[in-house]
Amino acid sequence: MAPSGAAGRMLALQRAAGNAAVSRAVAQRTQGSPDIQGSQDAWGDAARYAERPVEHPEWPLFQILMNRAGFDRDTLEAVWQLLMGGIRQQEAVEHSLGDAGLSRSQRRERRSGNDWYRQVVDLVGDHLRIDTPTMGLWSGGVDVNDYASAKGHTTLEHSNLGRVVNSLRLHPNFSLIGPLWNLLSVAFVQRATGPVHVFLRAHDPDSVLQDQEIPQLRRMQELHESAGRQISLVWHPLYTTAAGTIREVSPDLRLVDDAPYLQRDLCVAALYSYLLRRHDPGNPHSARAHDEMRARLTANGHTGL
Repeated sequence: MAPSGAAGRMLALQRAAGNAAVSRAVAQRTQGSPDIQGSQDAWGDAARYAERPVEHPEWPLFQILMNRAGFDRDTLEAVWQLLMGGIRQQEAVEHSLGDAGLSRSQRRERRSGNDWYRQVVDLVGDHLRIDTPTMGLWSGGVDVNDYASAKGHTTLEHSNLGRVVNSLRLHPNFSLIGPLWNLLSVAFVQRATGPVHVFLRAHDPDSVLQDQEIPQLRRMQELHESAGRQISLVWHPLYTTAAGTIREVSPDLRLVDDAPYLQRDLCVAALYSYLLRRHDPGNPHSARAHDEMRARLTANGHTGL
């Protein structure tokens, strides 16, 4: 069900985007979208699409997907204008990161401070709520997302809103879209109400999962515990076989259908142990996870690997 108060949301959008830009978007909505021909640069003109959002090549698909997801017309148009404005703002942010005087934390803060993307989450974030009993988080490749979903868990990409965004090619430069996904990820885990299953094929402390989603879940756990409820984290270490099949690593380093761990450290230990002792060097499907693991251990002072 789409959020109510569409008129109020459009007024808020006008304050953010400017009356002229919104008026153009609404005026053009019945005129259709021009068939843009040419190279992949058609997707890359952020300034153009912020001013003329319905000319973006993905606008027709976005309308179809949002209608299927149950969004009303005003909300649909408001979200699209915010997305286009967000891409333009993020492009300016990325250019500003060339300042050599910025610290790593300042770069991260600047990259994540996109007001337009935040308004997308504020406007339609409740469509990140899930209907299945359990939420799924993942790291290590898109097929891990598919694996988690096949296990019956809802991932961000399979939520009502996430499915729409994941189906679009908003810009050829993912660095301009990544901050949107980061904000969606945080908003997604904020809506956890029960067990959260975390699937790891690789352990990267700098990933969105480890850097943003898990810390947010820890805070959610504290809030729920104080209210007499509980959010548990269930961890699953994954390994992809030479045949391309994803399996889970048991404590005795066997590949099984289901190997849940209640502590992250035990999950990571099982994953690393399997990669160190049982990984097949001729298996291309797990070569990246193995190499990243070795590089991380070496960087932490472990030699002779």
